[in-house]
Amino acid sequence: MPSAIQRSLPFVVVLIAAHMAGNVYATTPTTSQVVAEFDKAVSAGLPQVLQLPPESHLPHELRTDTQQHRGPDAQTESLDLIVQSRMRSAVIFPDDTVATLYDATWNGTPVVITRIGERLDITSHDAEAIDVTGFVADRDRIDHHGVPVSSAPVDTGPNARRADAHAGLAVNEPAAPIMENASPYIPGIDFWIFVHDDALATGIQRIHSEYVAWWIADLQRNVITDRDLRVWYRTTIPTVTDFNYADRPSLITEWQNTARAYFLEREVPRHPQSKYLLLTRHLISHTVEGRAQQGGDAGLASLRGDALVIAHEFGHMLGATHEDSEVRGCGLWACHTTMDSGSFGSFFRAATFDYSPGNKANIRASLP
Repeated sequence: MPSAIQRSLPFVVVLIAAHMAGNVYATTPTTSQVVAEFDKAVSAGLPQVLQLPPESHLPHELRTDTQQHRGPDAQTESLDLIVQSRMRSAVIFPDDTVATLYDATWNGTPVVITRIGERLDITSHDAEAIDVTGFVADRDRIDHHGVPVSSAPVDTGPNARRADAHAGLAVNEPAAPIMENASPYIPGIDFWIFVHDDALATGIQRIHSEYVAWWIADLQRNVITDRDLRVWYRTTIPTVTDFNYADRPSLITEWQNTARAYFLEREVPRHPQSKYLLLTRHLISHTVEGRAQQGGDAGLASLRGDALVIAHEFGHMLGATHEDSEVRGCGLWACHTTMDSGSFGSFFRAATFDYSPGNKANIRASLP
């Protein structure tokens, strides 16, 4: 269901140089001008504030359950988008276009902004879902889309939806030795996402804004604050993005060898903090959303999974565990952290969209 943020139309944008008290630069652009006005604002220096109409313009029935339970004050609060800083990250799309991420808050809630080409996407979330509000330069329509926290349960038995919840499966494989083309340590972490041929219809920008942007923002705000993060999307590579991901005992090892061969053949430098994930359209099996090596460099995740699935599998590669995940109270719900095992009970919980303190420590300890 679209969030209140997504439905706040029309936009009346007032640009304020937040560091210059008393100086207000006002304009009332149309939707098609929002991207240009954003660029103008950030080029003048950060932070900047974009004032949007209050949520009172949104019909109550269009709110998510979480928004409805905020109380009567939610009906009149303003929607100030405060662009605070540029993040220490780069997102490289298949055509090598580089997106910039901005740390921001929207009406006091943390969001992340992805700026690439003619697009500007704002990724927000509540406990129930990821919401994306997208603008395109010189276009009057606003894109609204998102993904729920919990995917529909894929069975009714005790089996977890993520295979890495069970002993003896691929997550417990030790990481293979770094191959001979690995480079000396390079500051930063590289996350390679190979989008399977069968998942291309979803769209790379949509995959990024729904599944990845919020996670990179969480890592940089709360977990890995002292180094650069790079996300590489790659598509349409014979023998790589058409990889047969049917579930089998050797699946992770075969995918790891396939990905490493890609780097070796193309002389792409790798280092100990290079991680690579195959993103698929379908489940790995009828009960499995993803697999990953614990502390290794290879994993798979399915778009049939929930909003946390990519963050979860990369989390395993970074040393995070199910055992250190948490279930917390959050308002009227119980919420689980990113490394929840995906048991059937998870379907009835919301999410915190972060790693537990124990898993933050695990991730930091895994870094050289």
